[in-house]
Amino acid sequence: MTPARPPEPVSLGKCSPDWKESKARGCVYDFMLSTWMHPRCFNEEMHEKYLGYMKWRNTTYWYERERINEVPFDVAASGEHGEIFTDGTIHHMHCSYVWDRITYASHFKPRVLDSLCRDPKHVEHCILYNGIPQSWEIDLPNITRVYNEPHEVDCLVG
Repeated sequence: MTPARPPEPVSLGKCSPDWKESKARGCVYDFMLSTWMHPRCFNEEMHEKYLGYMKWRNTTYWYERERINEVPFDVAASGEHGEIFTDGTIHHMHCSYVWDRITYASHFKPRVLDSLCRDPKHVEHCILYNGIPQSWEIDLPNITRVYNEPHEVDCLVG
């Protein structure tokens, strides 16, 4: 007997990679996911916890890979910028955050979770990235490019 497939999730709204457009739609910036998010999919408590980890690490952000102009943390966390660069640890934090979001959402019915954390390719990337870390890239000061996802991110229920 084949198990019944759950119904398709319902969209609560998408957020654009363009920060001005997303702010106009009422979206909020999730710095750990590096994307604009529908407020219903944004977990402020978890986000603040991870921002605290990043502040504790005293991570430096740069407007360019060559590390010429430093980006203040508050500006980086606002999402109101183009691509910026930082060390490799932040990419690992991002992937841990993805898993934390998935785990948290799995405890509730209906499940409320964004399309980025539901994307099997993204999740697989994070599993492998955190499971097989490369020591050379973790503390390299400009290895991680922080940028808004190049597509709309959907907030899905179900």
